[in-house]
Amino acid sequence: IRPVDLIIYLEAPDEILMERLINRGLTSGRLDDNETSINKRLITFHEHTEPIETAYKRRVHKVPI
Repeated sequence: IRPVDLIIYLEAPDEILMERLINRGLTSGRLDDNETSINKRLITFHEHTEPIETAYKRRVHKVPI
């Protein structure tokens, strides 16, 4: 293991992610792809990634998708 040189962050607005996951739930039958569950997942995602983004600010390369 070596120090982090680069972090690639695939960035999409929460609204787009919500739309995609709702559509996935409609086609896959996944019961956890509903608005309440997705909102909880997005909150957890942001809570866990923001400290990493801050710590490695100079090494984070955001790529909009």
